[in-house]
Amino acid sequence: MRSCADCRRGSGSKRISSCRTRTSHFRRGAMTDEYLRVITRLWGGGNVSFAGEFVTFGDLLATPTPSRPGGPPIWVGGSAKPALRRAIAHRGTCSPSVTI
Repeated sequence: MRSCADCRRGSGSKRISSCRTRTSHFRRGAMTDEYLRVITRLWGGGNVSFAGEFVTFGDLLATPTPSRPGGPPIWVGGSAKPALRRAIAHRGTCSPSVTI
């Protein structure tokens, strides 16, 4: 049996997207990068502490850890170079977005 975790965090290419996160439109990429670092560390198991610009916590144990070493695959959507960079940095897949 296969299961799929669906965690979505959109950087958003439109300024309106930033209103939802109360973050500057120009900081959305940095926030996404930090969220991905946090998620992959938590998936690694054990007690984790993190102090960043957007997320800070100490001695957190996230259980259960994913059955797949390193956690589930990370899919990064987007058609800009930062999307591809994020996919490579997190051993993920880049799925170009299409705008109609």
